[in-house]
Amino acid sequence: MMDVGDRSRQEAYELYCRQFEPRRKSLPYAVEVLEGVEVNRERIDETIRAAAQNWRLERMAAIDRNILRIAVYELVCRDDVPDRVGINEAIEIAKRFGTGESVPFINGILDAVQKGGVARSPESPD
Repeated sequence: MMDVGDRSRQEAYELYCRQFEPRRKSLPYAVEVLEGVEVNRERIDETIRAAAQNWRLERMAAIDRNILRIAVYELVCRDDVPDRVGINEAIEIAKRFGTGESVPFINGILDAVQKGGVARSPESPD
């Protein structure tokens, strides 16, 4: 919603909660991910661009692009999410919400990010 709907993080979060009624237990992590992706978006997008040879970020399907953003955030900015877990979750989300090409596309890019040795670092304070 933030990417294609031009909504603020707060607007997107509130709309998501109204439409999907997520479990309360998952909300704190969802907020962390939203904030983390937003704060680190430039770095995340550059990481995706580097791994997605011959694909411009802007031309990717919106759902694929945003699944990648979340997964890359978990891969490069969070030490508490094992790489395999982050990649597997992204694949499961792609199976549910993406197209027939989403799974291999996302898997290939995340594999390249993981093998590329992108250094983990803490979130930037801004």
